[in-house]
Amino acid sequence: MDTQTHLEDLSNEIFFEIFDYLHALDIFTAFASLNKRISSVLQLISLRV
Repeated sequence: MDTQTHLEDLSNEIFFEIFDYLHALDIFTAFASLNKRISSVLQLISLRV
């Protein structure tokens, strides 16, 4: 049985770990319009500019 995992299936904590390696502008440019789930995760992060 093949099971596919999608980006939006990742936990918030995994997203936060990924975002730690990126600049704020890059995060929003790359992820902001993908889908509602990821947009809601973006609203949870505190930006370090």
